[in-house]
Amino acid sequence: MDGISLRYQRLSQVSKWMRGRKHHHLTITVIVTAIITVTTIAAAAAVVAAAVAAAALPYPRRVVTAAAAIAAFVVVVVVVVEG
Repeated sequence: MDGISLRYQRLSQVSKWMRGRKHHHLTITVIVTAIITVTTIAAAAAVVAAAVAAAALPYPRRVVTAAAAIAAFVVVVVVVVEG
């Protein structure tokens, strides 16, 4: 009888440990998702700000500045997704 009780206790401990591990992975997933979301929103806001600033420039510079802002946004998104 003691052998069954000891085995049940071990299984119970493993079960508790596994549940803790699941929560740990969930927490990391939420944190990483939040970081990616905030970074992407910040990059998009920077692109919008650069586009607004570029609109005040004369024609050739406006196009170059807007293209640079879009390229910077693409780089940030690629770094976040790949990193």
